[in-house]
Amino acid sequence: MLKFIIALVLIAGIQGGKVCLPKGWVLEWTFPTLKEIGFKLTLDADTSANFGWVGVGFKYESEAGIAMVGADITNIIFDDTFSDRVALTNGMPDEDKKYKGTDDLYGLSSTFEDGIRTFTWVRPANSGDDKDKIYTIGKVYKLLWACGDVIDGIQMKHFTVDRDVTLLTLDAGFEGGCSTDEETPSDGEIPDMDDDSFVDLV
Repeated sequence: MLKFIIALVLIAGIQGGKVCLPKGWVLEWTFPTLKEIGFKLTLDADTSANFGWVGVGFKYESEAGIAMVGADITNIIFDDTFSDRVALTNGMPDEDKKYKGTDDLYGLSSTFEDGIRTFTWVRPANSGDDKDKIYTIGKVYKLLWACGDVIDGIQMKHFTVDRDVTLLTLDAGFEGGCSTDEETPSDGEIPDMDDDSFVDLV
């Protein structure tokens, strides 16, 4: 099955999948090459107007727990500051560079039109940085997301209602949570986190 998916990617070049998240966000991904994965995050007008940062993180399905520890996080402040971070605790995730890692995000861009913010970035499928995940076509991951405010240039901790986690499969045909007929994502959203979990993305 995996060989079939890879063949599709080679033929299609940029085909990918998407997941629709609470708050009206949509995260899409493509495979420009087998060595890269590109992301596009579209935020709804309410998030765009009332928050100052967003974060999306990945953990392997096999990793214990649904809190943020171990997550490979792309952190975006709405002044268009992107950073490649790692969560070693449930507190503020640090930039990979703090631990002799590298910032492996490139192709960075953002738009703000009709109240909607869109962010795009590309990263290596395997950066060689041990603070990053390896992004494998057809593999299941835990996707963590959160958003919060920025006050006087300081990124503030999110509230409990402004974060969650779900499962997705990084293949060229996945579409989770986007059907209006579904109450939960089609690939099985994992249970809500306890109040003490994931409360400190930043």
